[in-house]
Amino acid sequence: MTSVDAAGRMNLVESGNLTGRIAGTAAELGHLIGHTPAADRVLMDTGDALLVVTDKPSLGRTLMSRRAGLREDRPGRWVRVMCTGHREFSLTPAQRIWARQELERVAAKLVGEHGMRVAIHGGANGADLYWAAAAHDGAQVDDVWAYLPFPAQTKGWTPEQVGQWHRLTGLKPDGAASLRWFAAQGFSVGALHHRNDAMIADADAVVAVLDPDKTGGGTVSVLRKVGTSRPVVTLDVVARTVRLATTR
Repeated sequence: MTSVDAAGRMNLVESGNLTGRIAGTAAELGHLIGHTPAADRVLMDTGDALLVVTDKPSLGRTLMSRRAGLREDRPGRWVRVMCTGHREFSLTPAQRIWARQELERVAAKLVGEHGMRVAIHGGANGADLYWAAAAHDGAQVDDVWAYLPFPAQTKGWTPEQVGQWHRLTGLKPDGAASLRWFAAQGFSVGALHHRNDAMIADADAVVAVLDPDKTGGGTVSVLRKVGTSRPVVTLDVVARTVRLATTR
């Protein structure tokens, strides 16, 4: 299906195998939206279902956050977790191995201790796809959501890299993703930032694969935008440390 964002750009939202979730467009789920006693009762009746608003993904997170507040759920439950990080060519072979291993450990910990049910990635070759594989293959996360800048993202990649992209962004049952969203239909720097903004809006927490010596690029931009608004788990590929910064 297509939707138009606030800036008037056309987006493509696709979903597959969302059985067991409450999914639909904002219009179809309108009975859950609104700060009225009736809407709140209906929202509470959804139990622990994953709420997916296919034409406005961030609204699903908003609804689930409201439901958690109404139920007075314990803090530290991060259902939707995104990853940002450097591309593969920016990492040494040793850093790539370490990042993959740590992402597998972090994904399992987030599932077991923080209730992660959705792993969000941006499809970039490197940390994004490492995260998708760690969540899907290692932690057995059912919902991998691919927020992609444009369909031709793999231009110039190797056949192996393209194959991984198709596996981890392709829709179930053939691929790993249960939701796929394109920021635009063609390349632009704006599409990359729009993709990042959409991931941030729909994330309860952020995992970052970071070289602290780098002061520019998409990963640094995302972390600046996130600030202290979300918990951030940082994997420092230089110091080989993992640290958690919670919100203030």
